Amino acid sequence: MCEDNKTAAEDGGIRQRYRLPRWEDVTIANDVFFGIAMGHEDVCKLLLECLLDFKIDRIEYIQKQKELSFPADGKAVRLDVYLKTGGRVIDVEMQVYRDTQVQRRIRYYQSAIDTDQLLRGMNYKELPESLVIFICLTDPFGLGLPRYTFKTVCLERLGARPAFDDGRTAVVFNCAAYDKLAGVCGDMLHYIKTRSVGSERIQEFDSMIEDVKSLTYERGKFMFWSAKMMDFEYDKKQAELHGQEAARLDVVRRARGMGLTVEQAAELTGLAAEQVRAAFAAGDAAPGAKINS
Repeated sequence: MCEDNKTAAEDGGIRQRYRLPRWEDVTIANDVFFGIAMGHEDVCKLLLECLLDFKIDRIEYIQKQKELSFPADGKAVRLDVYLKTGGRVIDVEMQVYRDTQVQRRIRYYQSAIDTDQLLRGMNYKELPESLVIFICLTDPFGLGLPRYTFKTVCLERLGARPAFDDGRTAVVFNCAAYDKLAGVCGDMLHYIKTRSVGSERIQEFDSMIEDVKSLTYERGKFMFWSAKMMDFEYDKKQAELHGQEAARLDVVRRARGMGLTVEQAAELTGLAAEQVRAAFAAGDAAPGAKINS
């Protein structure tokens, strides 16, 4: 295949992957819609109760796409769903594509959450328990388990008491192995993977999802952010394939128009923060500030 035909084929493949989804076809497994649906407290509570198998009386706060920013050139973290319940901080992430670095992401997310929760002058004992949940459509570890639970342990004292309890837990759900997990948790993974409605609680959850999809303003929000994400991902991939600095700077211009920070634009494009600041400054924008179009 000649280079021009190869490039055209690659471009077509990229466009196919980032095609704007139809609202009628969207399920909870879509990461944009997941963030929207989890913004409804009843939906979020029921999902967590099914996955974690305990009653949640009240969600103290809930934020969708919460950004945790750090000084200097630290990598910003954008969390899908960030909430607090029963004194525990919980982050819930929907992972559509297989990510071989999910364990490293969990490590960084947990550190970011700790930094966000412990303010200057506070004692370490004031750190709340944290739980990071990744809901994956495929198995990120290839071991065939439906659920992977991670805690910090002391290798020289495995199984000993007291345990090394730093208050951090991570749970990774593998929806592809839903049939290996009994009860409502397995039912929920089955629903997320295939939208199969079985038990009464899953029927209730599906009804809630349909209620969210009946809201015109949520549809508008979904279409807007899906289109923006599609543009970002397409332009980013174009830059990776062709090495075009101009394509990356075009993404920066889009980010500037959307009001994203320097750190967010740098993460989207892969450019150094200094390059993004220079591009922002060229557009009469203050580095580090949010820019409104």
